[in-house]
Amino acid sequence: MEKAKSAFAGTEILGKTLGVIGCGAIGALVADAASKLGMKVVGVEPSMGTRERYKDLLAGVKFVELDELLKVSDYITVHVPLMDATRGMINKAALSKAKDGVIVINAARDALVNDDDMKEALATGKVRRYVTDFPNAKSANTEGVIPISHLGASTEEAEDNCAMMAAKQVVEFIENGNIVNSVNYPNLTLGPKAGPRLVVLTKGDASEKALEAVKAAGGKVNKFVSGVKGAYGAVLLELSEEVKALPSIPEAIKVLAR
Repeated sequence: MEKAKSAFAGTEILGKTLGVIGCGAIGALVADAASKLGMKVVGVEPSMGTRERYKDLLAGVKFVELDELLKVSDYITVHVPLMDATRGMINKAALSKAKDGVIVINAARDALVNDDDMKEALATGKVRRYVTDFPNAKSANTEGVIPISHLGASTEEAEDNCAMMAAKQVVEFIENGNIVNSVNYPNLTLGPKAGPRLVVLTKGDASEKALEAVKAAGGKVNKFVSGVKGAYGAVLLELSEEVKALPSIPEAIKVLAR
């Protein structure tokens, strides 16, 4: 054991700067743990709602723009969904703004990182190590990549927890109209239901037209929330009383009463 330990030499994280790209459910936990381990933490999170939701975990985070995060971070960890806007976001242009010898951690999706650009950055020493639990045929065979298995749901408990989580999310949508962790639609919640609700699922952002249609159908909107994820949008409205007929919205894929 003593003879083999030289193979595991590295750098300490105490006092180093961690850049967290995406400070949602997972990113906020990582940021909190890093702060408690003595790291300086900077974060990129455009959603003020997300910052507010996880404000206790993000208390030690300094929010900056992406370019600033790349410039100051000794370690960079990525926690964003894969979509057109984020595909290949860690690329040659982004890495050129980073510190020499930066360590990049990707436990989100492999396609967030451009494999060819990362291979070049590793070869030149721009990136010291690239750690990912989404290795593919290219990255797994690149010098300087530390590929690890994607083990997040590989425990006996996780299998049960995942099943319970999925069931709770379905019940939450059926009973309250709240959308949690949908593949195609944005997360939307108005909390527990205090009155009749409508869920409007749309192509793109049609929130204004949905509001107009509901009001035209005689519905008085007490509160609502809307969002867009990729090509799809959703609007969740709570009304003072049920409408006699569901409003007709040309842009809607489906209108559901809850």
